[in-house]
Amino acid sequence: MAQSSPQVILATVFQDVAGDAMISTVAAKRGRLPETRELGAAMSKTLGDLRDDLARAAQRRNIALPKQMEEKKIALRDNLDMLPGQVFDRGYSLAMTQDTDSLLKKFDAAGSDPDLRNIASKYRSAIEDQHRAADRLLSRLGGSPWPTAP
Repeated sequence: MAQSSPQVILATVFQDVAGDAMISTVAAKRGRLPETRELGAAMSKTLGDLRDDLARAAQRRNIALPKQMEEKKIALRDNLDMLPGQVFDRGYSLAMTQDTDSLLKKFDAAGSDPDLRNIASKYRSAIEDQHRAADRLLSRLGGSPWPTAP
């Protein structure tokens, strides 16, 4: 990712963030535990704001952003939707632990691009906090709902 252009990074991060914001909205409503619902609501807000800032940056630069949600995010949403109760909570917290880690790495790949660097610095602290919250929730729930997941 470090060798990608700012346009590619912006579009990729936008698509990831938009998908995770939608999935987090579902978790805010469907989570079994209050912690899952709270994390979902907080992440939905943060990621929605981040998505909007990325969209404005893309618009200023005349960069076309993906209109459709990424297939893997659609599959994640559909798979989570099938899970009952606490298994949903575990699946969501695992996905958000992995996705926030990936997002932080993409922030690092923003390099010298001023728009991306400013956006990354604006959201880094909140994303790091939410990453830790997702990891704590996952640990509390007993770890991954899938034995082969990292």
